[in-house]
Amino acid sequence: MNSMPTNHLRETVRQLISARPECRSFLHLGLGVVAVILIGYTLLFAVSWLPQSGLRWHIHQAQEQGYFTENYPRPPYYLHYLNKQLDMYTECVGLGIAVNMRPEMERLLSMPTFGECEGLTRAAVYNFEVSAGSYMRYLHGYQAFLKPLYTFFAIDTVRIITGGITVSLLALLFVTLRSHLNTAYATVVVLSFFITRSSHVFLLVTHAAQFWLVLVGAILVVRLRNRAAPLVLFGIIGACDTFFSFLNMGSLSLGLPLLCYALAQWKDGRRPSEIIAALFWAGIGWSIGFVALWLIKWTTLGLVLHPTKAQLFGSTLDAYPPRNVGMILTALTKNYKNLQRIILLTVCVILIAIRIWRRPKTPSGLWAALLPALVPVIWMCVLPGQSGIHQTFVNVILWPNIAALFLLLLALPKPQQRE
Repeated sequence: MNSMPTNHLRETVRQLISARPECRSFLHLGLGVVAVILIGYTLLFAVSWLPQSGLRWHIHQAQEQGYFTENYPRPPYYLHYLNKQLDMYTECVGLGIAVNMRPEMERLLSMPTFGECEGLTRAAVYNFEVSAGSYMRYLHGYQAFLKPLYTFFAIDTVRIITGGITVSLLALLFVTLRSHLNTAYATVVVLSFFITRSSHVFLLVTHAAQFWLVLVGAILVVRLRNRAAPLVLFGIIGACDTFFSFLNMGSLSLGLPLLCYALAQWKDGRRPSEIIAALFWAGIGWSIGFVALWLIKWTTLGLVLHPTKAQLFGSTLDAYPPRNVGMILTALTKNYKNLQRIILLTVCVILIAIRIWRRPKTPSGLWAALLPALVPVIWMCVLPGQSGIHQTFVNVILWPNIAALFLLLLALPKPQQRE
């Protein structure tokens, strides 16, 4: 009896070793990271040349319409059920950065901004002649989308475009999963997102840009799973995440694509040990890409601007307590409060899925394909301060957990009718 788990463990270890990437895969990953850097900085440099007149005019219009009166206003009634408040604070910071962007290395690295919405309102009233402070903690790659959209369109139009792109990518993810898995699994994965209670991705470019990366990444890894090594696929996603990221969605660019990738591998008939090996090297690739680009960004910033810790982190060093077991538990507890909503909505999702549910027994090996549900937990343990304090930002990273829960319920044996 005791030899069964041991045999599974040995098989998994052997599969991990045999599935190790070739040297050329690491080379391709390195080239991919370099390509992300070159393309990303080129995009930022290009959008920095856009004229300021249109952007300033649209900010003036939005300010007069009251869009910047609150940092965290209530969303429109049709999105209120997705979240109780919007993160206009982050959008105002992003708009301030866009106004101050110039085709100069120092400006592109220091990311000067007017700060929260009150500061942006003051700048709009005084024709943007007030001084701007540095926001150099992160390189905000979402400016590649934010500045062009707000330059050419009013804020109402930008929100329609942002929502339209997001809905279109969700629909494309559904079509992809339906084609490579089945209708039931595609329905569960897509619908489970709406339980994360995050309306930001439908209205605010600062949040949507990284979410678009998550959706595009999930679609591509499913479609390219048999054409490229997971190390390379996920390594490039990790590098792109760093380019767009300010950590508001944390590990989602790994968690969701990895769940979709694992489900597709399972549907292809892969053994659990093969799936685990693929997940392991995919996680290694994402980590390499994510960390490598962060190091390059921070090194470049340090060499060019020589910032102090206060300039880099601001007040966040005092806000984030030292990591300990208590903080990890606090982060987990706060972020998993959504479980109450999950339980209430489980019945609705299952009723939708059960109409196309025809499995006579629990599929074997599915447990291995659902291992990506551990990714958000690991992320919270690695960054408990960020996850505990900014809990409203990282609810969305629970998407893989919620989807995995519903997939498990969907996979349970269909009850036998009594005679």
